[in-house]
Amino acid sequence: MRELLVILLSLYAMFQNVVVGNTSVGGQTVIGGGVTGGACTTLSDSVTTGTVAESVWSSSGKVWNAGTFTAGSSYTLCKLSISAAKVGSPTMSVTAFIYNDSSNAPGSQVGTGSGSVAVSTFPASQGDVFFTGMNVSIVNGTKYWIAIQSTAQDGVNNASWFVGAGSDFFDASANGTTWTNEDSNIKARFATYH
Repeated sequence: MRELLVILLSLYAMFQNVVVGNTSVGGQTVIGGGVTGGACTTLSDSVTTGTVAESVWSSSGKVWNAGTFTAGSSYTLCKLSISAAKVGSPTMSVTAFIYNDSSNAPGSQVGTGSGSVAVSTFPASQGDVFFTGMNVSIVNGTKYWIAIQSTAQDGVNNASWFVGAGSDFFDASANGTTWTNEDSNIKARFATYH
């Protein structure tokens, strides 16, 4: 009987660090992304200012959108967030990836992407949207792209990714291979976690 109790207590403790679906973790709502083990709550890199709404997933040339960041330390990225809002009644889902840099455009995918997140679950006004289930080795001082792929585009029902003034790039793509520079004087709002 005692052995069974120890096993049950061990299983209970293990599942206390599991996130499934839309769940509150440390006061933050985690949207989508499936199951993630461990805490994954330590903030790594971020841009936290900016209220300009950059339209995303709104035309055939914007099925993919991406913003840059340069890592301030080395870590294993397990989750990221963007500052975003839904526009209208979107029906698409999005997935986040990390890409390396190739001459100021996204190059190749690095590590594992996130689980899918329904854009309909985004906040109606500017707020943080979390992408979980990622496993990406980040190297200090290296430039990366947060690339987000949509399952569809819609000229009316889509989303905004919030940005601020800066010197980083924001690109769009129809296929995830050929990228068009949308702006080179902004910083996309994001946060990465390990």
